Parts: sequence; C-alpha cells; structure tokens
Amino acid sequence: EFNVTTGTTDYDVDSSQATFLSVVGPAGVVGAHPSEVIIRTNATITVKFNATTNMGFTVTASDSPLVWQGEVQNIFITNNSGGTAAVKIIALP
Repeated sequence: EFNVTTGTTDYDVDSSQATFLSVVGPAGVVGAHPSEVIIRTNATITVKFNATTNMGFTVTASDSPLVWQGEVQNIFITNNSGGTAAVKIIALP
C-alpha cells in the first residue's frame, strides 16, 4: 500500500515499490510477472499497464477495486484528483 500525491504523472510502480514484482518471481523466469492484479484506491486515478504509452483506464473510489487480467510487467499511475490517492495493489501469479 502506498500514496500517490496529486499532480503525479506516470508514477512508476515497479521502480518506486520494490516489493511489487518480487512477490511473484525472479525476473527472466516464466511466470515472473503477475497474470492478474487488483487495484484499490480512495481517489480518482488513471492506470496504465506495462508502458506509459498504453491507453489509460480511469479508476474512481466507487469503481474500486479494479481487477485486471493479463501479464503485468509494470503499472503507471497518474493522480489529478486534487488530493493524495491511497493505492493498494494485489498481484496474483
């Protein structure tokens, strides 16, 4: 669980949260990336999966949790909600 301050663009979860991928498996090994993630937030955020150039998905507190299935190599979060967003990500193998 971590906070993303308002005005943050493309917060790099893999670089900023050391344990994000470490709970799934070592890099370079099949299955090293989660096949499903669950994202909870208390604010409106935009989430991009795997690259900052990919399409963003808007998630509001009332949409939370967002369940995403597919290989996730990284998550990028933008917060323009006007307040700090509390974010919790659960990664499943």
